Amino acid sequence: MRKAYKSIWKIFLVVFLFVLVTSNYVSASEQVNISQAETEDGQINIYINGVQDKIKKVNCLIASTPVSNITYTKINQYIGSVDTLLLIDDSESITKEERQRLSALILDYIDHKNSNESISIATYGTKLRYLCNYEKDRYEILKAFGKIQFKNQSSYLTDVIAKVTSDLQKRKETSLKRIIVFSDGFDNNENGITKEELYNKLENTSYPIYTIGCVHLDNKKELKELFALARLTQGKSYRFDKKTKVSEVRKSIENVKDYIRISINPENELQDGSIKTVELKVETLKNTYELHKDIRMNMAEKDTSLDIDKKVKATDKKPSHEEGIYLSKTMIIIIISVVVGLLILIIIGIIWWKHKKKEKKILSDINNKVKKPDIIISGGKNVSNQEYSSNIGRSFMSAGDELDKTVVLHQEDIFDKTIMLSPDQCLWSVKLKDIRNNRIFVKELRNELVIGRVGNSSDQAKIIIDYESSVSKRHCRIYLKESNVYIVDMGSSNHTFLNGVMLNDEQLLKDGDVIGVGNLSLEVALEKMEMEA
Repeated sequence: MRKAYKSIWKIFLVVFLFVLVTSNYVSASEQVNISQAETEDGQINIYINGVQDKIKKVNCLIASTPVSNITYTKINQYIGSVDTLLLIDDSESITKEERQRLSALILDYIDHKNSNESISIATYGTKLRYLCNYEKDRYEILKAFGKIQFKNQSSYLTDVIAKVTSDLQKRKETSLKRIIVFSDGFDNNENGITKEELYNKLENTSYPIYTIGCVHLDNKKELKELFALARLTQGKSYRFDKKTKVSEVRKSIENVKDYIRISINPENELQDGSIKTVELKVETLKNTYELHKDIRMNMAEKDTSLDIDKKVKATDKKPSHEEGIYLSKTMIIIIISVVVGLLILIIIGIIWWKHKKKEKKILSDINNKVKKPDIIISGGKNVSNQEYSSNIGRSFMSAGDELDKTVVLHQEDIFDKTIMLSPDQCLWSVKLKDIRNNRIFVKELRNELVIGRVGNSSDQAKIIIDYESSVSKRHCRIYLKESNVYIVDMGSSNHTFLNGVMLNDEQLLKDGDVIGVGNLSLEVALEKMEMEA
């Protein structure tokens, strides 16, 4: 058996070295995000945030075609251009006290705005109303802010966000564009677009949205959806109540130094008006980040004279002998690498299969020779005929008031079944709905559930989300504690949020809560089910 383990270990080491040699970078795409992408006059401008150290090099592929004409600039309060839209809910649901705090925040923000920042102010209820159009002059911005009047009206944010997003797309300026929403909820007009339609639109034309939510006693659900909008667009969210420090919120909003603008000038052949996948590889002093986004290309004017010239050259050109030799050598190396990898995997499988077969034979021989005795816990009444389903180790620890009884556990109960001495124990049904992707996960919670990106979907103790790269391999854990359901983060890189608040320790999970994992928002539905004795 030791020889078998040594052989497996040696083969694993060879495979590890093989993979290490063939891999020349480490991907860290979960640490940064693409916040905005635009095309203008044949140029693609992509804004990413989260890169902290100095950039060494940026590589780009468009539809698997390398692009070399790339420049990048780190945005700050002096370099680059920033367009900020202040979108304010002017309905009377915003109380007078909240209006005063809101005025203090906006005035403080205007006084400290970046020198390269243009500000537009708009209000909304059932309709959108612009009060100024991207001004840098402080006096003009303050004059527009003074025109705001709060009215007795409904407010529908879905239609408004769709409208301002379309307006931002029409702006030709090369700038970081973002939206700051001041509201107490997120409602949609039944005659307008749905929230799901808005989410799909924002995935294709995304601008970072910062949400500042006024807290009431009865708007908990509305704030959850408002804050989910910020997470979807790589923005930020803030709870705005009496305890909120205006200066801290203002400093967080005005900070743009984490944004980097990458400008790409693709060849005319790639600019055909279709949607293509743009892949970025950003190398810094410490890490390498891989990002991708589907972007619609511009339609470039085709030069027919160049096409004719290329066709003539193509007919005259013949492949050289050196090129043929180089391609042949490359193909041979690739084929050899694939064959070696397959052989190693086959050898590992054979050794493992032989080891398991030998282990089963040894256990079978032991079972045939040794009789398994009954186990008796003395103390009172015999309850061996009752049926229980749980783990045998847990059964002894959770017996509770059954300690004054006599429990007989027969060998067929021990080795072929799982039991539980507490017949009143219950389990929970956990249902998680991915708000953005309209997917639903349903699992029974007997002890714990781990939410993560890697695992076997048939494992009853795991919820696998393998379609979203921002979810960590083991992101968070849902578990039972004193007949209640709790959630705790498992050290994920993007953290876990409960109702918009980052988890620092375990928290009670309730029906209707929203869990934030990476870029996803999962709506929770809990159902308690009694187990029959």
